[in-house]
Amino acid sequence: MGSLIGSYLAPPRDWDALEDLVHDVLARKLRHANLKRYGRQGQAQHGVDIVGQLADRGLVGIQCKNHPAGELTSQEIDEEVRKAESFAPPLSHYIIATSAKRNAPATSHVLALSGTRQQQGAFTVEVEFWEDLLRILSDSLWMVHKHYPDLPIDPAAAGFVPPDLFFPGRRTATVFVAGAGDLARRLQRDLQHRGVRTSQESIGPGQHTDEQIGRVIQQSDAFILMATADALRCDDLWRVQIPASLQAHEDDADYTVWPVLIGVSPQQWAAACRERGLATLPDRCGETCAESQAIDDIVRTVAQEGLARALAHVFKSRFVDISDYRPAMALRTFADDPFGNMVDLDINIADVFAVPGQDQVDAATGLIGAFEDIKAVLNRLGCGREITLYVKARLAAALALGWVFRKTTGTLLRIAVSEGQCWSTDSPIGEAHLLDDLDNSGTGAEAIVILNLTKPQWDMTASVRSFAAAQRIDYGRTAVFRLAGPVIQSGGQALSIARQVADRMKQFAITHNVRAIHLFGMMPAPLAVLLGYHLNACGPIRFYFSNPDNSYTEALSLTT
Repeated sequence: MGSLIGSYLAPPRDWDALEDLVHDVLARKLRHANLKRYGRQGQAQHGVDIVGQLADRGLVGIQCKNHPAGELTSQEIDEEVRKAESFAPPLSHYIIATSAKRNAPATSHVLALSGTRQQQGAFTVEVEFWEDLLRILSDSLWMVHKHYPDLPIDPAAAGFVPPDLFFPGRRTATVFVAGAGDLARRLQRDLQHRGVRTSQESIGPGQHTDEQIGRVIQQSDAFILMATADALRCDDLWRVQIPASLQAHEDDADYTVWPVLIGVSPQQWAAACRERGLATLPDRCGETCAESQAIDDIVRTVAQEGLARALAHVFKSRFVDISDYRPAMALRTFADDPFGNMVDLDINIADVFAVPGQDQVDAATGLIGAFEDIKAVLNRLGCGREITLYVKARLAAALALGWVFRKTTGTLLRIAVSEGQCWSTDSPIGEAHLLDDLDNSGTGAEAIVILNLTKPQWDMTASVRSFAAAQRIDYGRTAVFRLAGPVIQSGGQALSIARQVADRMKQFAITHNVRAIHLFGMMPAPLAVLLGYHLNACGPIRFYFSNPDNSYTEALSLTT
């Protein structure tokens, strides 16, 4: 594919277009999403147009040289390296990316220069000529379509995969929760529901040594102490945890040390600190909670603020330009952790669906508050409106997350489906290839929508009608959606399906004045996100999932 497409691609003549292309191409080459354009035209940039903090290479600077009809000379290379010497903080590696064609003298010069600098302990240097950039670019139809939109490429059919999907290099926000008993455990749970990993997850059985605890505190993004009277009597807190947190703050002034006083007065806290020779610690007190205050309110407030502080620390430690940053989140309702260092927030809600006999509606609907907190914090920090999402979750959770970040909020979602495909809310629209069977023969004031996209051989209609009769659902209208083909082929098709189903539900609510919609769904989890994203003005929606015995369980209630 590369040689065929490459024959069409001429270097951009505009310097801004070249920088944009180089940013995407080298993000793909370096397998890293954390590259940002640096400064703007007219500002002193010290030989750097793009910069990023890489885990394996340190701080990398990139200079773009636009010579679509010329050559890159050895003298020009030396001049750019000289400028980059004054970049702060110091670079570890320097790349000159150019639209000039490859030439042997420049290549030999860079190899010799980089070898000498490595021996001197200075940053190393490499050059990417147009042929090098083109080889990487033409391996991604998404990037080709973005930078050469006039080419006859259908990204919806080809698999619309942005360049930073599936690349490691992010770091998930992490908080160390100190304190004793149920209160600390509840805060850990609420943080996990908001995408924050807790350091305790990384301390396995038999590893609770002082050294281990100190190390995970140092590696976290914030330290939160639920300072109850019981917690203040804990020897490990004063001997290991607080000293390690204060050392982390001394090493990094952006690291949060946050005691939350619960049933403990500021005077009692100050006295406990003085008793242990920590006279400066009371100044770090950020919250005082009265004993009469509802525990759930305390925990949620602290979890939301903990999310904000930890995520801000992640961004600062990685030199992220927040206004231009696309956050990445994982949503999972299963205990395994398949996303590693690919996400900024890891929304772990496995515990919500793990309790046998638990009310599924209350459990899933209660998550909406946690998702709303995530949205509020991202807005508060000024993040970009584009979010990358990885989903390995039950349909109710996926539907709820899509609805919280719905289209009317101005958010764009890019949902990673596989190594070869991404479903994006701004993908080119494809054909839905959806069969829509409509029945308006009933007289009831509610409606049933059946969405069977994963088991086409099974007719859900009879079992749903039987369930509805047993539950005395007063429905008068039914819409049944099935795929015309075997599977969903592309993001464009998935987006079209979600919009068509959401439009039918909106029509039920507005045109036919139904008072509630009962949604029975069998679909891929990413499609549930897209459907939730498009729900608006549909009235109350109750979602049901199917059980192995062909019965149904209500799992979510939304008021759209």
